Amino acid sequence: MPPTKLPKIEPSVITTIKLLFSLENYKTPILAVSYKGEKHCRKANEQRKTTRHFNRGRLFSKGFLITPSKGITAVLESMLEDTIDNILALIYNILDMKNRVKEYRLKRGLSQEELSKLCGIPRTTISAIESGKAVPSVDYAIKLSKALGCSVEELFVSEEISFFLEGFREGPFISSRVGHKKVLYSIDSKIATFLPPDGIYQNGQIKWFERRHIPTYIFVGCDTSLHIISYKLIAKNIRFIPFYASSEKALKLLKKGYVHLAGVHLGTLEENLRKIKGYLGEGYTVLKVFSWEEGIMLREGISKTFKELNKREILWLVRERGTGSRKVFEELSAELGSVNYREITGGHRELAFSLKNGFGDAGVGTKFFAYEYGLGFLSVKKEDYCICYRQELEEDEGFSVILTGLMERSYREFLKSLPGYYVNSALEKFVV
Repeated sequence: MPPTKLPKIEPSVITTIKLLFSLENYKTPILAVSYKGEKHCRKANEQRKTTRHFNRGRLFSKGFLITPSKGITAVLESMLEDTIDNILALIYNILDMKNRVKEYRLKRGLSQEELSKLCGIPRTTISAIESGKAVPSVDYAIKLSKALGCSVEELFVSEEISFFLEGFREGPFISSRVGHKKVLYSIDSKIATFLPPDGIYQNGQIKWFERRHIPTYIFVGCDTSLHIISYKLIAKNIRFIPFYASSEKALKLLKKGYVHLAGVHLGTLEENLRKIKGYLGEGYTVLKVFSWEEGIMLREGISKTFKELNKREILWLVRERGTGSRKVFEELSAELGSVNYREITGGHRELAFSLKNGFGDAGVGTKFFAYEYGLGFLSVKKEDYCICYRQELEEDEGFSVILTGLMERSYREFLKSLPGYYVNSALEKFVV
C-alpha cells in the first residue's frame, strides 16, 4: 500500500474504531466502527450479492468495501465518504507504520507507566508497541496521539526504505529499523549461512520472502570478535549483525542513521573520544571494550628489524584512509622516510591474506591476524577499541541484551584468549 497522507479525523464523527481480529491470524482485519453511537459491522458473506460487484475503495448505497476479496471482508454501513477515506488512510498507515511512540514519549519526559495512566493503555501494551512486537489498534493509536500531543500521522507513518552499502545493486538482503526508517543491507553467503535473508532486491524491485518482526541491530567496524555475540543472540531471537567498515566510515554511517553501533580505533581512548565527539556531537554513548596490539605484519622471508623496512624493494600494503592502521602507517612512514606502498581495500584479515599470498611484503595490522596467517609481527602500539551508539538505544529491550552480551564473562574471557587483546574485567562507559 503506498504511503497515504492522513486527513484530520473528527472525534465527534467517529467515536470508536477497533480491530476485531489479530493481524497474526488474518491477512486483513475486520473493523468495528461506532459512528455517532451506532455500531455497524458484519461479514461480507451476509451481503454477497451486494459486495461482489464493487472493488476495494468504492462507495455503494449502504456501505463501503474495506478489504480485498482475499481474507475476511467487512462492510461498514451508513458512513460518509470523507469519513471512510479518513479511516482507510489511518488503517493503512498503521499497518505499514514507522513507530515513533517511544520518541514522543521521551520528548514529553514520560515513563511508560505515566503514559499508560494518561491514555488508559496497559504499560505492557505500550512497551510491546514501542518495541514493534505489537501492532496497535486504531483506537489505541488515537489515544496515544492525544496523550502525546501530536497527530496520528506524526506518530505512525509509512516507513522510508533506504539502501545501505555502496555497490548494492541487487541480491539478497536483511532489513532493520534504524531510528525512523527501514534499511536494507546486502548480505554475502557467509552471513546467509546462519541468517536467512528477508528478501531479494532485483531489477529495481524489492521482493520480500517474509516480513520478520525480529529485533535486528547492525554494527559496523573492523573487529571480528563480535561475531561470537551474534551467534549467541540468534537463540534469543535477536539479530546482531557485524559488517566491515573503517573507523571513520563507521562514524559516518552512524551519524546518517544507517546503523546502530560503530566501532572506532583511532588511537588511545582519549583520541577516540575526541574524534567521536568532534564528528558526531552530543547524545552518544561510548564503550571501551578492549585494547589490542597493532604493529607491522611481515611476509615470510622479510627481516624482522625495523631498520630495514625503508628499503625501496619492500612493498607496503596499506588500508584506506580513515582506518586506525592507516593512521599508524602514516606515523611510521614519517620516521622511515619515503616508502613504496600500494593501497588495498578490506580489513585486517584481507591485509593479512594478501601478505600471506605474496601480494606485498609488509603492512600495519593487528597481532591477532598476523598470528592467524603465520606472519611475522613487530609491535608498534596498543590501541583502544571503542563502540559508540545513540544514548536513546539504551531504553530498547533488545539492545540491552546486546550490552549484556558485551559484559558477559564468557565473552570477556574469550577476548583474553586472543593474541594481542587486552581486556579489563568490566566495560568503561562514557557519554559525549
